[in-house]
Amino acid sequence: MKHIAKNGEDAVAIKDMLSALSSSHHPNMDEIAVTFAEKNPKSLSNTRDVTMEFLVDSKLHGPDLLSCPYAMYRGLTQALLASKDKYVRKQQIGILGGNNDLVLDVILGTDVTTTLDTPELNSRWDSLEYQPMGLVLFADGDDNSPLQHVATVREVFARVQKPVLLIVFGKFIEPMTWMFNDHDESEKFIRVEIDSKGKNRRKNADYRVIPVDQLGVTFDDEAAFLVSQAICNQLGKIVSSEQGMEKQCFGKKAVPPDGYCFWHSVLAGLQPERFCRIERSENGWAINKRQEKLEETAAKHLLQLAVDAGLDPNLFKHGYVDVAHIASVAKKLNLAVRCTMSNEALCFVYLVDFRSTNIF
Repeated sequence: MKHIAKNGEDAVAIKDMLSALSSSHHPNMDEIAVTFAEKNPKSLSNTRDVTMEFLVDSKLHGPDLLSCPYAMYRGLTQALLASKDKYVRKQQIGILGGNNDLVLDVILGTDVTTTLDTPELNSRWDSLEYQPMGLVLFADGDDNSPLQHVATVREVFARVQKPVLLIVFGKFIEPMTWMFNDHDESEKFIRVEIDSKGKNRRKNADYRVIPVDQLGVTFDDEAAFLVSQAICNQLGKIVSSEQGMEKQCFGKKAVPPDGYCFWHSVLAGLQPERFCRIERSENGWAINKRQEKLEETAAKHLLQLAVDAGLDPNLFKHGYVDVAHIASVAKKLNLAVRCTMSNEALCFVYLVDFRSTNIF
């Protein structure tokens, strides 16, 4: 009984104290409330951040797309996407080629038949054991229907007689992809998804995007074209000039100091605007390594033209051209060369006829 009485008295005392607190405002009540809140924080274990759920637009999701039987590296897709606008302007298409259900070549051309019948393409694909696998189209309109491309895709299908892949780069970030089967009258186009993101690169696999007119073209071919184009442009300027000669403003430009500097100078003088547009280091080397290699090959090709015209190759060891031989080189190449020497240059004095010299 004493225990019960004692508990009853404590309960009454607590009740009286709470009644007093509720009827008056103690000056430190706010501090007590803050302290109580800090010592007893609410648990966040059962909370969930729903911010993105109401910020993101809701989308209607349909069934998953069928998986494409062909795979294509992600880098190849990105390369095509990066140049899409250029391909649209040039009205180009791409022929997909590869083996083992893996796309490795995209050959750019203007139409399917001409591209696939190119001897250089057939030679390349025969050696690599590639076969046509589909078609890439580039569009800038809003019409995403594949039905407008039936005739074009059918040309590829006719070469392999099995379903081929159609990829259309349009206004969306990702391309639209279908499988085309001309033998299926009910549904020629089936929307598919290409297996590309998680594909590990196969050993020795080299995927490329190649314009059909560059197939089989080597550095020597490009160099020969560069030399002939430069000479033709120079001749064209002379022919179009009313007096046969035009006033020239000369400027000093560095050329690569690789021993073929004379030949570099002649090529630069034939196309000075093009030469100056290329980004170079202070000593004349092209920053782009491929351009550097191309210019080196072009200089050697020009030297070979002089040798083929009748000059002794022993005169140009390691590419060097002596002052005494400049006039004969110019004559053999049917060019006018002007040679200027700085005061710091040490040389022997030669009697050279420079009446037909004039250039960079």
